[in-house]
Amino acid sequence: MRCNVSFVIVSALLAVTAPVVRGQGCQPRWDVTIGNPGVSSSVGGLMLHDLGAGERLLVCGLFLEPSIGKAAWDGAAWSPVGEEFAGGIVTDFAVFDDGSGPKLHISGNFWVGGTELYHVARLDGDSWTFLDIGRTTDTVAEMAVWDDGTGPGLFVTGDFDSLDGVTAHNSIAKWDGRQWHPLKAGLNVGSTQIGLALQVFDDGSGEKLYLGGQFQKVDSKPIRYLARWDGAAWTGVGGGLDDSVQDLCVYDDGAGRALYAAGYFRNAEGRLVNHVAKWGGFQWSGLDGGTLPGEYGAILGCGVFDDGSGPALFVSGWIQSAGGIPMCNMAKWNGVEWSNPGGGLDCQGTAGAFALLGLPPTSPFGPSLFAGGAFHFAGGQPTNFIAEYRGCFCLPDWNGDGTVNTQDFIAYLNDWAARAPRADLNGDGVVNTLDFLAFLNAWATGC
Repeated sequence: MRCNVSFVIVSALLAVTAPVVRGQGCQPRWDVTIGNPGVSSSVGGLMLHDLGAGERLLVCGLFLEPSIGKAAWDGAAWSPVGEEFAGGIVTDFAVFDDGSGPKLHISGNFWVGGTELYHVARLDGDSWTFLDIGRTTDTVAEMAVWDDGTGPGLFVTGDFDSLDGVTAHNSIAKWDGRQWHPLKAGLNVGSTQIGLALQVFDDGSGEKLYLGGQFQKVDSKPIRYLARWDGAAWTGVGGGLDDSVQDLCVYDDGAGRALYAAGYFRNAEGRLVNHVAKWGGFQWSGLDGGTLPGEYGAILGCGVFDDGSGPALFVSGWIQSAGGIPMCNMAKWNGVEWSNPGGGLDCQGTAGAFALLGLPPTSPFGPSLFAGGAFHFAGGQPTNFIAEYRGCFCLPDWNGDGTVNTQDFIAYLNDWAARAPRADLNGDGVVNTLDFLAFLNAWATGC
């Protein structure tokens, strides 16, 4: 039977505005397109960024293919990010404006020949400008951009003594666009004094920079595993934690924005929390028993994503269960209870994901949670170190503003004309008339 396209169009034009119903007729699922062939080794960082040809997913890590340490994914193919390195590891991305405009920065250990290893670099066109001296014993693990009251700065942490060869930075430093600055005495020198996570958060007492990692002292103060910097001094966070913090996320479970810490710790302020805890500004609290397996387990990464059922906190690492529910190295917390997102990752593996990036429906990939780490399966499907967890949303509400109207039709039409990956509604790898008709019929029906 032929489809009466004219009738569909007329009906659609009459349905100018319709309410949105979330997640209609859809189940979130894992898509391993990006992971086949994927990358050649573990992924440690993810970012959505426009390098000049539209927004791409930037991926960094330990891999050598498709390029050394860093690559960009457009939904169908990989491309390089700036000029190639001779070797090394890229650990994180950040966009920072040093006064000459916003530019992509990377951290890690970059070998460009000779004997030096650099650790922080800025992308200028297709070339990298290195911002530190090259020392083979140093590592920069994480970056964050924040204004501490003296102007925006790029804050970096890791395992390093000095980034300029003169000043003692001790694993935490600020780049103002011209020079490196210490944050008091930093993480006092020692083989276990390592910064691993940075997050800007306001717990009600003003915005501060939170630092997590494997450390016992900060600025000679007995602050263990988690500290906060207000621009002038370091303080602890509540009663503290009993082991290292691997990642930090900000999530609103319905009671307001809170800071979530994830890592090897089992207790927060003496309460058993099992590797993940919430700091709301006054005290630490657990998440329904946290995650297991116990003593040697850890959560290595966290991220926030709305898969169509509302924003939730996703965590990954060595996870066999959460809240008593079996998991495969990934778990979802919606503020009330734990659930298993699409079967999780590699159940036989031991590392899960190190990096989680949640994207909204308006992203080039639609509503998606990208996971990168050391896994080889996602939702039971083979994949190489990276996968995409696709969420649900009201399809006709293409611009995500909560109503279905002509603006959504125009937004989809623009994506369809540009052959954007998210416009491939039937998932056949081609953006064509079938996708346009699918959207048109959905738009006419509403949500």
